[in-house]
Amino acid sequence: MASGFGGITQKRSSSAGRDDGAPAWISTSIDNLDKADLFIRAAAQLPISSSVRYHSIIGQESPDTPLVESSDGLVPYWGSHLSGATSERVISGGHSVQETAPAIIELRRILHEDIDALTPLTED
Repeated sequence: MASGFGGITQKRSSSAGRDDGAPAWISTSIDNLDKADLFIRAAAQLPISSSVRYHSIIGQESPDTPLVESSDGLVPYWGSHLSGATSERVISGGHSVQETAPAIIELRRILHEDIDALTPLTED
């Protein structure tokens, strides 16, 4: 799995142009916000295991905007949507939608669903 990241780490740790051997450029989390970022592009190609159930809770800043054109004010819908998610809930709100009552209620629903799906332990 990590093999796809080898070229990225070499490019990012290159000391080209530096006399002291220090990296010429060190990636930051801000760099990872760019869809053209090498790490983001490589990570986006990794498949999600079929044994992993995942859900999306997505903010939509302007409910009047068509969903595919919408955003949470920072991240566009297309950057939040995950194909294959067990569920996707779009909630009216901004980038901090996780702090809203509807998002918390949705998270509780997901957690209860997961608990209910567990196989009960049996006593021997």
